[in-house]
Amino acid sequence: MYSKTVPLGTNTFREVQQSVQTRDPVMLKFFRTIRKKLIDQGNIQKYLLYAVGEILLVVIGILIALQVNNWNDDRKLVEKRVKLIQSIESDFETNRARLEVTVDFMGK
Repeated sequence: MYSKTVPLGTNTFREVQQSVQTRDPVMLKFFRTIRKKLIDQGNIQKYLLYAVGEILLVVIGILIALQVNNWNDDRKLVEKRVKLIQSIESDFETNRARLEVTVDFMGK
């Protein structure tokens, strides 16, 4: 599918690894050290529990973001409805005034 292939070598891997390490925020480094300590201690059960906790935090964060997005969409929809109702009301008042003028003109 791809026309270009990237050669796999230690230099390419090291470059990627260094760029990832330099872009990590402080909290990611903190979590990485916790993960490394758990693996080095050989406590797989604690590591798996930690990994599940991390996954749950990510899922909760995504769900919160989706909920905020839904609230924002609902707010925009309500604003649209209010503008539409105001526009219909304004059109109705304009048409009523025109009708009164036409009735008065035809009645005379």
